[in-house]
Parts: sequence; C-alpha cells; structure tokens
Amino acid sequence: MFLLINGDHLTKDYIGKVVEIKGKNDVFSGKVDGCVLPNENKGLVVLKLKSGYNVAIKQENIDSIKVIGTAEKTQQKSKSNLEYKSNAGLPKVGIITLGGTIASRVDYKTGGVSSQFTAEDLINAIPEIRDLANIECTSLMSKFSENINKEDWITIVKKLDFLSNGKYDGFIITQGTDTIHYVASALSFMLEKLGVPVIIVGSQRSSDRPSSDAAYNLLGALTFIKESKKAGVFVAMHHTTDDKVIAIHLGTKVRKLHTSRRDAFKSINVSPVALVHLDLRQHNICKNEIVFNPLYYDLKDLNKEKLKVSTKLGSGVSLLKFYPSFDTSLFEYVLKTSKIVIIEGTGFGHLSDSLLEIVRKYKNKTIVFMTSQCIFGRVNMDVYTQGRIEKEAGIISLEDMLSETAYVKALYVLGKTSKPEEIKKLMLENMKGEISDRTLFTE
Repeated sequence: MFLLINGDHLTKDYIGKVVEIKGKNDVFSGKVDGCVLPNENKGLVVLKLKSGYNVAIKQENIDSIKVIGTAEKTQQKSKSNLEYKSNAGLPKVGIITLGGTIASRVDYKTGGVSSQFTAEDLINAIPEIRDLANIECTSLMSKFSENINKEDWITIVKKLDFLSNGKYDGFIITQGTDTIHYVASALSFMLEKLGVPVIIVGSQRSSDRPSSDAAYNLLGALTFIKESKKAGVFVAMHHTTDDKVIAIHLGTKVRKLHTSRRDAFKSINVSPVALVHLDLRQHNICKNEIVFNPLYYDLKDLNKEKLKVSTKLGSGVSLLKFYPSFDTSLFEYVLKTSKIVIIEGTGFGHLSDSLLEIVRKYKNKTIVFMTSQCIFGRVNMDVYTQGRIEKEAGIISLEDMLSETAYVKALYVLGKTSKPEEIKKLMLENMKGEISDRTLFTE
C-alpha cells in the first residue's frame, strides 16, 4: 500500500501503528485515531477504532496523519494451571480443539483473528460449564477450517480412538464453522461403531468478543451429552439469532446456510435431533431444558461397545456444480481423471445434453452420482424425461443426500473397495442417516 498525504508517505510500515487522522472537508472534518489495518484499496486508509469497529477513510478526505503509538499484538497466557475438583455425579467429557473462530481472538495489530485460544482457555472463560461435566481438554491442532483436510480427519479419528479407552461419556470437538459439515460427515462414517455422542461445536464470532456464540454452543453440547441417551456424531450451533436455543443437528444432515448469522446452521430435510433451551432469566446458564425431536428416538442408544474406527480414505473423488454452458472439455477432464464424480444438478437432478454424451463415453470407467444444488428436497430422476435419459446414461441418484456428505462418503467407500458394483451398493446404503426415507418440509 502506498499513500501520499501532505507529503508524508503512508506505506505498509504503518500497519500496526496507532495514528491520528484529521479531515479536511465537509465529508470528514474532525479527527480520529486508531490502528492502521492492511487493505488492498490504495485509495483508503482503514483503521481499527478503540470501540472494536473498523472505519475506512478516503485518502482525498484526509488533511494529515500522525503516528501516536503502536498496537501490541494480543498475547494472553492460558490459565491451564487452574485446578478443578472432579464431581463423581457428572459425565466425563473430552474436549478437543482444532482451531477456527471459536478458538480465536482478535489480533489488533492486523485487525484479523488468529487461533490463540487453547482448550483450557475456552473452559476457563466459562467456568460454569464444569457444573455440567468433568472436562478434560486436548488441543490437537490449530487450523482454520478451510485448511482441515482428509488427513486431518484421520488424525482426529485416531485421537478419539486413543481417548476412547479413558471411559468418556462423550466428546466435543471445536473447530471453524466453514467446513464443520465435512468433518461431521467424515466422523459419522469413520467412527463405524460409536457408543457415545461426539459433538462438533463452532462459533460465528471469536471467543473474546462480547457477541460470541461460543459459550452457549458449548453449553448446548454439554447439556445434550448430560441428558441424552443416544450415541452418534452431531453438530451443536445456535438455532436462533439470540442465545436462547441451541440446535443439535445430525452430523450427515447439517449445512451452513449463512456466512455470518449466529443461526447459520440448519438441519436439511430433517428436524434437528434436539433443541436445548438455555435458562438465561434465572442467571443459571447450566439450568437448561432439552426437547428431543422424533429423529432422536431413531438413533442408536448409548452403549459400552468398543469404538471401531476406519482410518483409510480413498482418493479420486470430484464434486462438480452444474451450470449453463458448462465447459465440456473441463467436464471430460474431470470424468477422465476421477473414480467417482458427484454432480450437483439443477432441480430434481438434471444436467445438459452436451454433458450427457461425455457421461456415456466414460460410463465404464467413472461412476457418476447425482445430488441437487437446491439443498432442500430430493433428487427424482423419474419426474422429467431428462432425468430418465440420465438414468439410462448411467447416472445414479443419491436421493436427498447432501452434496458435501456424498463427497465425504465417496472417499470413505473408496477406502473400503474399488469394485464398481460394491461402490454403488455402499453409496446407496443409508449408513448414518445420510438418506431420509422421506423428505420432510422444514423451515
């Protein structure tokens, strides 16, 4: 960044400096001070104010700028040395942190957030949750969710397998929200025999912000572990924009539907497994009511069965979203180089005639499955003639399975077999609730 203000050069060296800026016209006539943040627009100066908000000022409206200090990078030591007495009447819960917004705090030197919270930091920030469970913490990795890959899924599963000998009543995994549904699906399939609940928790706001949803999502997850009698992989996130209700979603039927809202996660084509109503009026955040929905009663009961895991995932799976005028050469390259292709078709599961010719060409090499980019609803290739033609070309409907779940399941299935007929059979088998018998209308 290179700005010229009254003969003074404002370069990238100013990032992290606290400056005072004075305006020179009716648009900006006063003065303001804050920390200079990096930005790509050379016509703007972006400041982090003391209030925590950011402000962008056009260069043309600035009269002068003066350095008045330096913002120090946030550093806080973990209070992991705090000791808590175990309560024999409470469940034993292991919390594993992977990083992400829930384990982040604002870095006022850059204006962004970075993963700086340990598992202990999260618990010490809300010590009341120790009234719900005896908690043991493990910081497994510190990654934002877009960097968590299938090798990391295997690492998580191995850690759960190792910890399962510790007689835990449940586990909570905290991570960034953007790829929670991928991790939830992966653990659903890879934890093949599971006797306790494993709940993935994230937050839309970093844990050091007053508006953070991290604490309440953790409370919801712990309440479910304490009160439920079911095993499986779930996701716990805000059901509403306020802090009153936390939804417990089935791991294979949940998706992030908004970039920033606290209630961004929704169960797709099913209702949430449960809703945890937090009692905020009594100032007792551990006095909560849980309402179990019909799906809950179809789940596997808690048991003492030894955890059985699968740590082998295949490769060669591609996920494509169909759109008008899709490049046929690109489509052919994907089919030529993939073992399985998941296509997000339009509506009931459609794609263009130009791509169907390529599907026919590679019918004996690449298995093609169809999901819908509509998110809600299910694929039905018998409604329109186009769908029937697609079936004849060899495309297989995945009913109401989510595209991301289908991608993860395909990796899991390829870790089991390379035989085409077995792959097709396993992909159509409802293993972990990923396919609904019927699609419910959900708001």
